[in-house]
Amino acid sequence: MSLLACALVDWLIMTGVIRGIQCEQYEGGGVLDCGGSPTMEEAFALGMLLTVPVLAVQMWLISFGLRRLWSGPD
Repeated sequence: MSLLACALVDWLIMTGVIRGIQCEQYEGGGVLDCGGSPTMEEAFALGMLLTVPVLAVQMWLISFGLRRLWSGPD
């Protein structure tokens, strides 16, 4: 899986989660149309900021797993 595809998926998931939390706080409709909630741009920006550490953790876990596989049984 490419790094760009993984980052895009992480960003979409983070934005969806943040937007869902915003909608629950303001109780104003669906995820795309929350009445009175902060703007969608804020959710996009915060999603981008949270994507970087999530992506770093994912890459670390993948590299850790690959090293364990390549080292063979203990």
